[in-house]
This record gives sequence, C-alpha cells and structure tokens, in this order.
Amino acid sequence: MEGCPRLPAIYFDLKLSLESVDLCEKIPNYITANYQENGANFSNECEQINHLREHAINCSIDEPSVRCLQRYFCQLQLLGNRFPMLPDAECSVRFTWEDGFQKDESTCNDIRFEEASILYNIGAIYSRLGANETRKTHESLKNACTYFRYAAACFEKLRDQYTPYSEDFTPALLTCQVDILLGQAHEAVLEKSFLDQRPHSVNAHVAMQISDYYQMALLNLTKTGIGSIVSKRFREWRVALIYKSSYYLAITYFCNGLIAEDNKKHGECVCYYENSIKRLTDGWKTAEKISTDKINVYKEANTFTNDMIMRKYKVAKRDNDNVYFEKIPALSSLPTLQGAIVAKSQVFDCHDPDVSGPDIFQKLIPMDTHLVVSEYSEEKAKLLREIVELTDNRSQELEKFLNCLQLDRIPLNHEYLRLPRELLDCCATVVSRSNMSKDLVSAMQGM
Repeated sequence: MEGCPRLPAIYFDLKLSLESVDLCEKIPNYITANYQENGANFSNECEQINHLREHAINCSIDEPSVRCLQRYFCQLQLLGNRFPMLPDAECSVRFTWEDGFQKDESTCNDIRFEEASILYNIGAIYSRLGANETRKTHESLKNACTYFRYAAACFEKLRDQYTPYSEDFTPALLTCQVDILLGQAHEAVLEKSFLDQRPHSVNAHVAMQISDYYQMALLNLTKTGIGSIVSKRFREWRVALIYKSSYYLAITYFCNGLIAEDNKKHGECVCYYENSIKRLTDGWKTAEKISTDKINVYKEANTFTNDMIMRKYKVAKRDNDNVYFEKIPALSSLPTLQGAIVAKSQVFDCHDPDVSGPDIFQKLIPMDTHLVVSEYSEEKAKLLREIVELTDNRSQELEKFLNCLQLDRIPLNHEYLRLPRELLDCCATVVSRSNMSKDLVSAMQGM
C-alpha cells in the first residue's frame, strides 16, 4: 500500500461569536459586596479576561490559536467556580454564538454555553490541523493522528458533560463526529503501519476498526433530524463515509488474503481477494457522487488500490486453477475478524499550568476563606501554647527529681569505667585479621 494516494479527511467549521461581550460587567460590584474588597481594584484582571476572549473568538487555524482557546477555556472554568455565572445568577452574562452548520444564532446567559462553544472550536481547529497534514511522512502521520485524537476528546467531552444548548451540540451528531475523528486517527496509524511494513495481521485489524468507525458514524449521521442540522454537509459526509467504510473493508480482506497466501491456503486467498475487489467496486459506485473538487483524489486512490488487488487476485486465481485446485470457500464460512482500537481520544489537562496559565483572579480570596484561615491560625497557636507549657512543666519536674538524687555527691572511680588494655589489644588484633572468622570455623571443624 506504500505510495497509495491519501483519502481526504473530514474536518469541521468553527462556530462564530459576532457580539462583543463584557465578561466582567457585574463582577466588580459582586466583589465589593461579597469579598470585602474594592471591586475597582480588579480592573486589570477584568481587562485581561476580556482581552483573552477577543483573541479566542478571532482565532486562526494554527497551534498558537489552539493554545489561546485552551487557556481561555480553563480561565472560564476558574471564573465560573469563583463567581455565580449560571442562568439568572448575580454575575450571569448573555452569550450569543452561531450554529456550526446552519449559522443560526443561539443565545444563553450561562457561562457553560461559552465553555461548550470554545470547546467545540478547539475540536474544530484540531480537526482542520489533522486534515491539513499531508500524511506522507512519519512525522506528518504522527501529527495527524495526534490532532484527530485531541479533536475527538473535545467532542466527547462536549457530548458527555454539557447541555445541548444548540442543535450542533446534539448528542447523536457529536457521536458521529467523534467516530469520524477516531476513524481518521486510525487511518494515520494504518498508513504508518504500511510504511513500517508491519505484519499483515496488524494491518487487517486496524483496517477493520476503521471500517467499523465509519459504519457507526454513518448510523448516527442518518438518524432522524441529523441531516437537517448538518445541512449541505450531509451529502458530502454520507458519500465519504459509505465509500471509506467499503474501502477499508476491502483493505481488510486484502490483508487477510495476504495472510492466507503466506499460509498456503490458496482457496481462502482467492476468496478474500475476490471479495476485496467487490467491496471496492461497490464503494466506488457511491464515491462517484463525491464533490468535483475531491473526485480526482478519490479516483486516484481507488484506481491504485484496485490495480494492486487485481494483480494479486489474477495470480492467485491462476495458480489455484492450474496448480492447487483448492475449493474456494464462501466468505461467510471464514472466521470473522474483529477490529483493534489502537488510538483513543486524548484530552488536554486543564490543571496543567502550561495549558491554563496563572489564574487571572488569583489575588481574590473569599471572606469565608479569610475566616477559616484565621480560625486555623488561632487553633494552631493554642495547640502550640499547650505543648510548650506541658514541655516546660515536665522539664521542671525532671530537674527537681535529679536534684533530689544528688548524683553530683556520689564519688565515682572513673578508672573502673575504662576497658582493660589487654581487651583493647585483642579487639585490635581481631579487626586487623580479616580472615579470622573463617580460620576460627576451620579450626573448630578440625577438632
């Protein structure tokens, strides 16, 4: 498969926020009322978070923009933990975002809507970065796989932890996107596996997993209502998923055929090659409906793969018909191959200081915290005083007891406290003779 043209990857467009938002509109007053501090003293912090939002909503498709979005997402979570910014709360702010597909606007005065939209855009940029990779070198394949894994994690988190504030957050659609991204991550793994000339059995399992991912994505894409949400993207995605599912199933059968050929199972080999060509032919009937700007890439990949499999099939068929005469089994009678998951979604860590940056409002400490710290300090000082007092009392008791014993009046002959010279000489002799223990044992055994 080395040299085969790469099939185009699917990526997702960014959501847009066209309205300017002051995140700190109500925060200074809240600080004054609840933190016993002057809210006006935090104008720099308010300016920082608003400036960060401006950068986040006007980002480009590159890694610095991803880092900016990730930092803003982390700061939003810190902000939501410190100030009441849920619907109708004291510091709530109205956010407006366009739908990622139909461009309809959705509005909500909930900071979690802002978090969800930013998380969506992080995943969308990662999907675009992965799709932009050429996937022709080991480094590019590694990068593509990593980008798709990060993107999949964003849409997974969005599906599992956030309310569907707008139609593009529908769980079935997000699941479809996750399956597409994980399928594309596995495509990069398979392409690298072919470059590394990994065993055919490994390639077969990975190719089967890719086909399974695209089948699951297609199942969610065709659920009721999803087509109307993705709008013009529906036909493009559907055609691509149908073709890719057939294409990678054909690759699975081809790899199984190579395994059968290595094991001298000539009938099975012909069966797998035959079904591989059939799957490829069936898939191409759908791929012919792909958009004109991508049809050439699909055609080149399909032609390359079809020619390669056809060459192997003709040789295997001729050899079996003229030499081996093995019965060609039905595909249904052969063992079913299971896919292997080798690339899982990978989340970014919001608790990593390199990702989140310093907490913008870290100087702001709640009054309750001040009170708790004060109580802790007082209890600590009280305990310390008790321990010091107890220690002093015991020291005084010990001193009185020693005075009562009058040990200083007892005459002591210090010569009795010394070891005899003969014993010291014997000890020195023992130390100087390193083999004395062995000599002693030998002498005792000879007695």
